[in-house]
Amino acid sequence: MSDPVPETAELTYTRVFDAPRELVFRCMTEPEHLAHFWGPIGTHTPAGGITADVQPGGVFETVMVSDADGSRYTMRAVYVEVVPPERLVWTEPGTVEREIEDLEAVIGAAGGTAFLYGHSSGCALVIDTVLHAGGTTVPKIALYEAPYDDDPAAEVPWTVYLDDLAAALAAGRRGDAVARFMAHVGMPAEQIAGMRQSPFFPALEAIAPTLAYDHAGLMGDSLAVPVGQAARVTVPALVMYGDASLPFTPATARTLSAAMPHARLRALEGQTHDVDPAVQAPVLAEFFAG
Repeated sequence: MSDPVPETAELTYTRVFDAPRELVFRCMTEPEHLAHFWGPIGTHTPAGGITADVQPGGVFETVMVSDADGSRYTMRAVYVEVVPPERLVWTEPGTVEREIEDLEAVIGAAGGTAFLYGHSSGCALVIDTVLHAGGTTVPKIALYEAPYDDDPAAEVPWTVYLDDLAAALAAGRRGDAVARFMAHVGMPAEQIAGMRQSPFFPALEAIAPTLAYDHAGLMGDSLAVPVGQAARVTVPALVMYGDASLPFTPATARTLSAAMPHARLRALEGQTHDVDPAVQAPVLAEFFAG
């Protein structure tokens, strides 16, 4: 049996080309060259479907087309480092659509039906998934403290945070992105400074791009509770919050549960946003078994 792979493990692929670096760099950045080789066997990528804005923060997008049936597959990335002809780095943020596809594939492999539970921004993914997959595939959902906030005063700080996060990630400043998130959720500056010196901070930097997915991708530009979307959730739902948690969470939970036709509201006594599994597990078991 092989040993488990650490969460921070990376795979490095190395290729050596018998060609000038300048030519290799052009082949990796110019659509007319990328079209000759981009994509797996069984697909082709027309030059017209390639966008390469080769600068930090610029978009790198390719649309691969299946040779068999014409299906289209989009890869969207953001350039992080550009040093011609020496270095070219991009990141590929996750997409909600791709994660929904992944969840549906897992559910299909597990028998075709599953209950879903979402915590914090994961609540948004659960709602998106049940609306896409339908009640036959996802017959019940449970949500704990979706971080929506109907307070108008929360909108400007959220917008500024998203802008700051995008700028830090586009410039390759992953540590600053993590620190900006910590500041947004109220962590004191001196505590953030201490965290940045901790031995586990590099692991947080490694997953910093997922902040953009969690917040800009899943949550969106506005923090307002998506009542219209919630109203389309027709399966039984359990909407929970901790009564010792953030001030806005009770109101958000009440709004969400009121919008869903078959939802029930539950406060977990003494719980914060970091809910104790020993407290929550019996509640989930009772709901899903009922």
